[in-house]
Amino acid sequence: MSGLNLVISYRYDEEALLKLLCPRMLEDAFRRVPGVNVFHTGEISEAETDVAFNTLPRGDIAGGKFTAWWDIEACNYQCPEYFGMDIVLVPYNARGADYPHDGRTFFFPFATEPQEFRYWPSQIRYDLGFVGREDGNRKRRVALLNQLAKEKKLTLLRTNRVERGEPVSRLLSEAQVVLQCSGDAGDGVMETRFFECGLIAPLAADITEVNQADMEWAAVPDKHFIAYRNKDELVEKLWRLLRDPAALKKMRRAALHNWGTRHTYDVRARDFLRHIGFLKGPGLLDFYAARPPCPA
Repeated sequence: MSGLNLVISYRYDEEALLKLLCPRMLEDAFRRVPGVNVFHTGEISEAETDVAFNTLPRGDIAGGKFTAWWDIEACNYQCPEYFGMDIVLVPYNARGADYPHDGRTFFFPFATEPQEFRYWPSQIRYDLGFVGREDGNRKRRVALLNQLAKEKKLTLLRTNRVERGEPVSRLLSEAQVVLQCSGDAGDGVMETRFFECGLIAPLAADITEVNQADMEWAAVPDKHFIAYRNKDELVEKLWRLLRDPAALKKMRRAALHNWGTRHTYDVRARDFLRHIGFLKGPGLLDFYAARPPCPA
């Protein structure tokens, strides 16, 4: 078979529960690249496998001529048993996380899928919208949401258990701004929500000591998203933007361009394929190297 044989492994039986898993969206992006033949674990032999791309939720680990591990739960737990693969991919900085220092560890963030996460023309019902969990290690998030709920005149959407993709996109399209507030895991990492909601509406996203370099690589603070460090800064910047419809539209346009050109799974798939030499172009960033800031 001509082309590149790529096997991607994760546990498919979780799709019914989780829907739109990050590995699933990346797999679809790999399939859209001409010359890449995508298989699931067990469909071809290791001898026929040019690239084995392994990640969570953990399925049958695949081997091949070149092996990769994407450590997508780094803020909650690492999987060092797989760090012996040819390349280790990490989605963000996380406090306490440690990876190989021998040149095999690279920065591979989450992304968005424009076919699933996008703006739906809607009647605006909320100033600020948040959909997400408030249990477990999310005390900082809960504290902020409780403070925002007390803000006079602020119409806040605060809910969870909304199916990802079109349902959550339709709901968040009713908000003028979407809220990102990191949990406590890893001391506040750059989350999937930061990417997936970027095409729905302008974001208000929290900057932490841990995620600052990653966030400033991904987007320009206060151009592509509202950057805040505490509730007071968030509220002040939010009201300033909401009182200026032209500025809100300008941020929306800038965000759509940034996320649409730099942060889709098609972009991530091509970046990986360039890194391994299948496509021409620059490779991935060394995880331990300084992050270049997002182009203004």
